[in-house]
Amino acid sequence: MLRGGVLKWATRALPFALVVGLIGVGSATTATALGPAILVGITVTPAVGTVEAGATQQFHATGIYSDSSTQDLTNAVTWSSSSSSTATISNAPGSEGLATAVAEGAATITASYPSALISGTAALTVTPLSSPIPATLVAVTVSPAVSSVAAGATQQFTATGIYSDSSTQNLTDVVTWSSSVAGTATISNASGSQGLATAVADGATTITATDPSTPISGTAALTVTPVAPPPMSPAASPAQLVTTPKSGKRKAPITASGDHFSPGGVVTVTYLSGLKSRKRASTVLCSTTVAQDGTFSCGGTVPRMARSGKKGQHTIVAVGPDGTKSTSTFTLVRR
Repeated sequence: MLRGGVLKWATRALPFALVVGLIGVGSATTATALGPAILVGITVTPAVGTVEAGATQQFHATGIYSDSSTQDLTNAVTWSSSSSSTATISNAPGSEGLATAVAEGAATITASYPSALISGTAALTVTPLSSPIPATLVAVTVSPAVSSVAAGATQQFTATGIYSDSSTQNLTDVVTWSSSVAGTATISNASGSQGLATAVADGATTITATDPSTPISGTAALTVTPVAPPPMSPAASPAQLVTTPKSGKRKAPITASGDHFSPGGVVTVTYLSGLKSRKRASTVLCSTTVAQDGTFSCGGTVPRMARSGKKGQHTIVAVGPDGTKSTSTFTLVRR
């Protein structure tokens, strides 16, 4: 192919044999007559390339002309790969001739100049990906970053390593743990309990996790609060006994009502008479079972003269099976 469309003129004006000599039919023959140089060959560089899977290789195409001149045709040729599963090659503007290694194997890279039916090739070998560079530790984080526990309680901390490839790893059992104030909290490095802090006394401390092979560490804040006193149980309400009426004669009916006695037990209500022990007499007015809400009610009669005592105040007492006791006063008005 002659530049500027002169080939058509040359083929019409020169004998056939001379034209063939000029073109060289795919060879690098030098023109034997005056006229524009024609493309006689293409070389691809590098002729042999080797890259790892995932890497890239830039190829260049150079045109060789009949006058021994050369020209960069990298952006003018059409690129292709004999095995796209091994390597692909770009024809996109700005990245022409850029091969991308896909997987281990061999591929032939071809640069074609379609209008001249001329092409050049190169060999590309794709090798397996070599061992990657190991990631390195760049930071350590401790969680929870802030915590608060009562004295005597424990708090588990966890250390996480962050690496140069953005991966993470649990380092709780690898790092060295320490507490800035051992009097406030201690932290374990013992096997099976690494990172377990024990609160000693109220205060604040810094928990540190340090990687033993590097100076990299992470910290967390721990506050220990005083132990709260146990909640006080509400005082039990005392048992109460109410008798009605508050006064009366012998043989008068009396109703006894109680509250805050032990549920389910039997309570006995007794009338006590006499001011001196030798004259004191007691009479059971009634007995009954205490309800589940701690209440009861029963009735009786003021005893006869021999057991009622003298005119004045006398005691009525209610006693439960667990010893719960309450009293009431009854005034005897006359015999």
